[in-house]
Amino acid sequence: MHSEYSVVHTGTVVSVADGSVAVKISSTEDCAGCAARSFCRTGESARRSENIVDVAVGLPDLFLRKGDCVEIGLTEGLHNFAVALVFVFPTILLAGVILLSLLVLDLSDRVSIASGLGAMLAYDLILFFCFRHKIRKKYRWSVIRRL
Repeated sequence: MHSEYSVVHTGTVVSVADGSVAVKISSTEDCAGCAARSFCRTGESARRSENIVDVAVGLPDLFLRKGDCVEIGLTEGLHNFAVALVFVFPTILLAGVILLSLLVLDLSDRVSIASGLGAMLAYDLILFFCFRHKIRKKYRWSVIRRL
């Protein structure tokens, strides 16, 4: 495994465009527990529940064609950021809003929990509707090598 990539998959090139390729990932069960899973899927593949990702071709001497088998990777920093967006920030938001409403605003337990869940829902909706495309652009897989 390559040390700079925390997530590595093997896949098949589905289409080739200028500077990027679409790769169908072979092992879809690996994606089930991944925090970056929703950022990887392109519009059409998300509707068909396939794992087809847009991949930047970083190696200029790598000429890829449809049907080539390649190894792709996601850097550790991008994977950690996905974990933070999906798990860490919402957990901190939930705990913060509940504690704020319990200790500072002196609201009841039920109202505090409902406020925390409402804040998480608002976070998810803002992330989805306002920042989804920016986040998806940031998550660029790279072709490591042709197999």
